[in-house]
Amino acid sequence: MTALQHIYLTAHGRFNSGVWLGEAAQFGLRLTIAETGAMPDKGSLFDVPVNGDVATDQGITAGTNGSLTRTWTARRGPVGSTENCDAGFQIDLAEDTHAFLTAVKGYQHSTFQWTGVKMAPVDALGKTVGTSSVYNFTTPIQGTSSQMMPPQIAVAISTRANILGRRGRGRIYLPAVGSTYDTSGQITAAANTALRAAFVSYLNALQNLPGTPDYLPLLTIMSAGSTIGVRPSQVRVGNRHDTIRSRREQVPETYTTTEL
Repeated sequence: MTALQHIYLTAHGRFNSGVWLGEAAQFGLRLTIAETGAMPDKGSLFDVPVNGDVATDQGITAGTNGSLTRTWTARRGPVGSTENCDAGFQIDLAEDTHAFLTAVKGYQHSTFQWTGVKMAPVDALGKTVGTSSVYNFTTPIQGTSSQMMPPQIAVAISTRANILGRRGRGRIYLPAVGSTYDTSGQITAAANTALRAAFVSYLNALQNLPGTPDYLPLLTIMSAGSTIGVRPSQVRVGNRHDTIRSRREQVPETYTTTEL
C-alpha cells in the first residue's frame, strides 16, 4: 500500500449558459497533515510528513450542501493514530470550500456556477493514489454579478512566505470575473479587501476540525513530489487582473476569414 503525503483539493465549475456554455474552470490547494502540538511556524520551511497507508473506501455519504462519493481513506497521523481522512473529514474540507465559494460568488458572472469539490490522495512521489473522492453540491453555487469579462480573465489570490524565490509563492485563480473591476479595468479596493478576507477565513476553516484533533490539514506551498513545504504567512491580491488557460469542453470557436 502507498502512504499519504498530502491531499490535493480542487474546486470545479463551469459556465452553464450564454455564449461561453461549456467553458470550465478549477483551482487547487495542497493540504499536508501537521501535528497539532508541533505546527510549523507561519512563513517557515518544514519537512512534509508521510502518514498512514491509503486504503479504498467506497460509498456515498450525505453532507450539508452535497454528497460525497468516497473512493479512499487514510490515517491522518502516523501508524498508531486513531484519526483518519475518512468521510467526515473529507466532507468538512468540502463544506469549507462551499462556504468560500458562496462568499465570493458576488464577484463572478451569473452564467458561471461551482458544481463540486474533488479530493485526491497524493504519495511522496507526487502521484495520486487511485481516483479522487468527489463532493457534488446539491445546488450549484451560481455567480450573481451582471458584469462580465472574457473567461480567460481571472483574479489571482496569492499565498506567500518571506522566502527567496518561487518556492515561497502559491496562488489560485478565481475565474469568471464579474464585479471586481472599476471603470479603468482594475480590481477595486473593496473587492481586493473582500477577496483577501474570504480566503483567510477559508484557510482558517480548513484547519479548524471539530473536536480536539491531534492532526490537522495545513495549506502548504509545495510542488508535487517535493519533501519540503512552506507554510504561508500572507494572502495577497493585486490591483490588476490575470489570465488563465482556456478549458474549453464544448465551446466551438468561430473564425472569420479574409481572402488575400
